[in-house]
Amino acid sequence: MSEDHVFVYGTLRRGGVREMPRLLPRCRDLGSATLPGRIHDFGAYPGLRLDEAGLVHGEIYSVDPNALALLDDIERFFPDDYEASYYFRHRVTATLADDSLIECWVYEFNPKYYGKRNPISSGDWITHAAAKGSLPEEKWPDGREIRKSE
Repeated sequence: MSEDHVFVYGTLRRGGVREMPRLLPRCRDLGSATLPGRIHDFGAYPGLRLDEAGLVHGEIYSVDPNALALLDDIERFFPDDYEASYYFRHRVTATLADDSLIECWVYEFNPKYYGKRNPISSGDWITHAAAKGSLPEEKWPDGREIRKSE
């Protein structure tokens, strides 16, 4: 079975409401990583922007194709319909904690749905969310509630 790598930076990180080891017990944790970009605060979850300066903190996981399809669904990425996608999946190069580089997928928000939001200067959603305290109820930009089991 083939595996792929995914960089997660928000609710899918350890400590997030949908952390990868709980959501996908068969995924393999490759460790902490960073990549260039900036994350923005959307209330209950963040969004990544790859074309801005900054450094985003996250984790890399090895996943199988079924898990990648599930992540596409969670992030509302529709490979055949970019216009309707809330997030886009892109190939990027991330830096692992040992300074080695790794090719991986990452989800970047669709500005059509999110517009300009507040950037998180630390680049670390988990630390930022903890400092915020109680997070608002999760909702998609169209107002639909996000189920915690997603």
